[in-house]
Amino acid sequence: MEKPMMKHTQELLDSGATGVLIADPHGLCILAKGCAKSNSAGVITSLFQESNSTTMSSHKTPVVVFETDATKILIQTVENSDKVPITTAIYRNNS
Repeated sequence: MEKPMMKHTQELLDSGATGVLIADPHGLCILAKGCAKSNSAGVITSLFQESNSTTMSSHKTPVVVFETDATKILIQTVENSDKVPITTAIYRNNS
């Protein structure tokens, strides 16, 4: 699992993302690269879980977006091949 995760993370960074954070269901950091901080994994996971609890559709997992003047953070949780929910946050510059 680690090798494909590192490959996909590097592809995101190469395509313009400024940071990538991956967290487990308990908010523990699995990986943080670029501007993503490992100590924000719990907050990112919690924000997604709270936002997801307000969605009306149970068929599609939403993407939560936080945006400031300088940065956009896209957050989504999907199940990995072991059916464990993994939260991913992708950081991008607003330019």
